[in-house]
Amino acid sequence: PPMASRGAPAPVGGGLQELGEVGRSALGAASKADKLLAGSDLALALRESTGEAYSSLRRPWPGLLREVAASELPARVLERLGSAPADEVMQCACGVFPEIRRAWVTVDNNLYLWRFDARGGEHAPPVEYSEEQVICAVALVAPKRDPPVFPREVKHLLVLATPVEVVLLGVCVSAEHGLDELKLQALPLYAIPSDAVAMRCIKATAAGRIFMGGHDGHLYELEYNDGGGRWRERRMRKVCHSATLSSYLPTFMQLASPDPIVEIAIDEARGVLYTRSAGSALVVYDLGERGDKCAKVAECSSGRVATQLGNSTKLLGMFTVSGQTSQGVQLATMATDGTRAYWSVFPKQGYSSSLTEAQAAKRRPSTLHVVITRQPPPEPQAISSTAGGLMPDSVLAVRSSTMNVQCALLTESEAVFAGPGTGGQARLMIAARDWTYATSGAAPLPVAINGGIGPDERAARPRGYRELVAEVQAASAVLGVAEVPTIGGHWELVEPLADRTGGAVAPSVAAARAAALPELVSQHALPRSQLVVVTQTGVRLFERLRPIDTLAALLEAGDMEGVRWLFNDYGQAEACGMCLALATGACAHVGSAGARATIEKAAADLWYDAALCGTARVEEAMDARAGPAGATGGFDMGRTVREPSLVFSGAYRGACSYAARVLRAVWDVPLAVAGSGDAQALSCPLARARGDGGMPLATLEAAFIVPLQRLLAQRVAAAGGAGGDAAGSNGGAGGPMRRARRAVGQITSATDATAEEVSRMAALAALLARTAEAMALLQLLPGRNFARLAQRLPGARRDALRRTTFGELVCTPEGDELARSLAEAFLKEASDGAPGSSGGMERAAHTLRSRCPTFFGEAEKVGAQALSLLAMAKAAKANGAAGEATE
Repeated sequence: PPMASRGAPAPVGGGLQELGEVGRSALGAASKADKLLAGSDLALALRESTGEAYSSLRRPWPGLLREVAASELPARVLERLGSAPADEVMQCACGVFPEIRRAWVTVDNNLYLWRFDARGGEHAPPVEYSEEQVICAVALVAPKRDPPVFPREVKHLLVLATPVEVVLLGVCVSAEHGLDELKLQALPLYAIPSDAVAMRCIKATAAGRIFMGGHDGHLYELEYNDGGGRWRERRMRKVCHSATLSSYLPTFMQLASPDPIVEIAIDEARGVLYTRSAGSALVVYDLGERGDKCAKVAECSSGRVATQLGNSTKLLGMFTVSGQTSQGVQLATMATDGTRAYWSVFPKQGYSSSLTEAQAAKRRPSTLHVVITRQPPPEPQAISSTAGGLMPDSVLAVRSSTMNVQCALLTESEAVFAGPGTGGQARLMIAARDWTYATSGAAPLPVAINGGIGPDERAARPRGYRELVAEVQAASAVLGVAEVPTIGGHWELVEPLADRTGGAVAPSVAAARAAALPELVSQHALPRSQLVVVTQTGVRLFERLRPIDTLAALLEAGDMEGVRWLFNDYGQAEACGMCLALATGACAHVGSAGARATIEKAAADLWYDAALCGTARVEEAMDARAGPAGATGGFDMGRTVREPSLVFSGAYRGACSYAARVLRAVWDVPLAVAGSGDAQALSCPLARARGDGGMPLATLEAAFIVPLQRLLAQRVAAAGGAGGDAAGSNGGAGGPMRRARRAVGQITSATDATAEEVSRMAALAALLARTAEAMALLQLLPGRNFARLAQRLPGARRDALRRTTFGELVCTPEGDELARSLAEAFLKEASDGAPGSSGGMERAAHTLRSRCPTFFGEAEKVGAQALSLLAMAKAAKANGAAGEATE
């Protein structure tokens, strides 16, 4: 098959009526299926889980984790550890600051920070800092920006707690010699006595509020300001949010010893703070809708008892659950035996999975109770091939498993367990959502000939919650595990650039939504997530592999048996969507650089392989109870007979699914919104530039839309003989003969089904070509001041601009007229910008003609040239008259 090039969109026929049909049926159904995946509530999925809660990867497939970097502890740290006398007890702690890609270790009163992803000669000496007292707790926090307290050069603050004081250090990162250099800036005015309370943990909100858990079992907040510009003004203070009357009694009068707070977790979106004590007690604090309060609202004195754990088991960690993942649970805890418990802070009768984000944010916490628990995963089992060379099913039954978890991590997509393994070695076990469980029933599905296109919603709905389990051996004991943020600005490729009203989406909120998306929906655009693991001997950096990474690895290795099982497990449509993402070169982050061309060609070959992807076919009319109609030898008027149904190939359904995922960031976004200060000053949310000056639309157009459109167009051209007039004007995407045959159900043979599929694929290619031109048009408008361009439109057009979404601009007659009006306004703006000169208008006309010919054809270009000449003649005549008057 021909490879997709990266030039302009290839021409493919198709009228607006057919484009609208593709947008409503094919893309709409695929988008609904993705929303069902993304909207499946974790609490409901856990309740629906059967005994098959875990599964293991098939043996030829790569694992879930791949190590990308490893480094030993810096020599300075090893020297410090080795310098202590044998009889001296040292107080050590370690962890990771993913935001600045640094690992840290404290040894008594010394702090060391170094890059955990540095390789070879890039390994710089660690940054050292010393205090007079033993360091009890360390945290990296964001400084306050409203109002700002520190200069912008201070990107982060380092909070250090000792038994006698709490201090703030400024963290400055500068790029030198290709590497970022970290400097710690002392802030002498920002230190406060600890009042003999050793802080055990520190956590901050995104707005800069700093909370600390004390050894006395109380929650403290560290407040700081700029002192109002006065030198003697107090700049820090410590506030206790959990003090009671008994807190003020002398120590000898208190009946029980204090239960130190060892962990704090903050749910930013809901405004809820949680604390966990050494004795497994959980406490809930309400921070308010705006995050400016702190009030204790609920507690569980023994999380071990509430989750029905054994006497020797205790809670090890807690993690917040985002609203995108679940509305039924808000907190997850991990126990030392691997048991996970999911908690809710809202009353049971108040739960609803259909709450909007605004409604969910207004709910305030008032209780704390366990919703459901999940047993620990079993030991990963080696799966051997059968005698026939095929891999058996990889489902593992749930059984009681004795685990000893010493360190854990829960994220939106995986759970990580670390503890001692066999043979004296440590092990790292990961459990990630098994999406084959959610997609195995979605393909192939029959679709009525005169009905919509796409997977059936009920069959595509995830059934339960099953996880893949894999294990990685660690050379020494694991001391800490953290997730490294890798999404960055990539969220703009998978999350809508604005909400339905056109309001801007906060980057942090959008990034959280993108992280919560099922990996099947986002893997074509988002980079792999990373985990950093701190052990007794060094730091290891892992990447989490996704299904598309598995497919790329199988193609690179030429393992066709593994490829066939991947198609079997994920279904034809899902697997074909992955093939398209690889074949078009959209996944630059997948596969090794040297093998990328090989992977792209092999993926394109798979997409053309009818044996794997299937072919379009017509299924017979079926009796709902007795099989094919007439099979029983008579006709029963009481029977329910289903009409013949058309089943499309996985290649076409995969193309619809992948196109819907590529367009999800822009399709439902309005073209214009009113400014906050002036309702008449319109702006285009789709044309907003990023901080680096680039536009998400440009990336979507060049890296995703155009390559996919060209590959579809090439397949349509190669299959032009299938059905006679698949791409022609009579029976193609816009052909009335094809529509008439479809309407009366005359598609009765495999040949007709194939021709119908080619016709619809041509319409999909035409839709993508028109989408690319619409994106190109919107990218041109901000250069001419979008608000001024909108003022050139008639009042009715301006109102339509605010009502119309990008999808309607692409595939409706009203959107077509609006796009042509915008092109005309762009041309007039260019002409007025250079009066008396033809250069501005001619350049603008050439740009419009070359980048969006559908909305600015050759006739419009000739007309623009004529207007330009008339303007020049008028200017020349005016200049001549002015010259005669001067003489």
